[in-house]
Amino acid sequence: MEKHFKKDKADIVFITEYFVDSEYSEISIRKNNYKKGFMFTSTRRDVEIEDEAVAKAIDRILKKRGYKAIIREGNTIYFEKWILFEDIHGIAYSINEGKEPTLQFLIKLEPLSENGWYYYEEDYNEWRTR
Repeated sequence: MEKHFKKDKADIVFITEYFVDSEYSEISIRKNNYKKGFMFTSTRRDVEIEDEAVAKAIDRILKKRGYKAIIREGNTIYFEKWILFEDIHGIAYSINEGKEPTLQFLIKLEPLSENGWYYYEEDYNEWRTR
């Protein structure tokens, strides 16, 4: 995952900064229902992404780099890279400096080379048997 992070770092950090500065604590942009220039928010509706450069970065991450989703939930922003049934792998960032990201079905969390960034794995079946 380190290789993907380094390759996509400029876009990932740019998108993350936009999400951190957003007034919404929950944001979801999923490749399978992506509407260019919009994000689904905690208001339960699509909200236009006002920064054209951010919209282009999101488009690149989802369409050209193969990420499946970009999500903000509370203190965590994460980029889902691979999904196989309930097994999800990706890159996560904690908004709260010094704290680890919080993901619902987290089974593995390893720091990447950049401070505050992590490789993560989620798997509901494995998580529930712990």
